[in-house]
Amino acid sequence: MKLFKFFLLSAIFIFFSSPFARAVTVKPLNLQQLTRMAPRIVQVTLEDKQVEYDDEESGRLVVYYTFKVNECIKGTCSDHLTIKQIAQGTSAGGPVTARINLGLPEYDGGKTYLLFLANDSPRTGMTAPMGVFQGHFPMEKQEGKWVVPGLHTRAILFRNMEERLPAKSSTIRKLSSEGSADDYEEFKSVINAILEK
Repeated sequence: MKLFKFFLLSAIFIFFSSPFARAVTVKPLNLQQLTRMAPRIVQVTLEDKQVEYDDEESGRLVVYYTFKVNECIKGTCSDHLTIKQIAQGTSAGGPVTARINLGLPEYDGGKTYLLFLANDSPRTGMTAPMGVFQGHFPMEKQEGKWVVPGLHTRAILFRNMEERLPAKSSTIRKLSSEGSADDYEEFKSVINAILEK
């Protein structure tokens, strides 16, 4: 019995000390925090995705996402933006498949996103949206207008925002309500109001 307990405890220790047993925990951010903390806010469309080894900076299997920049809301932008993330899951093809999932957003070709991006890491060159998925907003066109589907389901995003931006309180209420049209232009007007404050 003692031998069984020893092996069980050893297996648990090895599992939890494994480089594959990682979790990502982030502090919930509201829209004001996302907007102020993000050095870059862009509306982009994915044009290319390349998976390869990054021998020069991170020494890992990475994914390079190249986006066409449709709109630059904050920061310095050019017409294209390439971000690098660690490859994850089984969609990271190539000579080697990544077998980890760090919970980072993944992007689909031809799809449009609103991204609140952190600066690139000076050590690895990698970046991710602020608050991981919190700064990642898939978009789509509905009846000729850009929308951010499910925007109203992100309650934390609008927490305490009406008091901080009284001039936009009706727009914030509208965006956070269940019957919201998830209108991108209205969402962007709140972001711009934060930037102007």
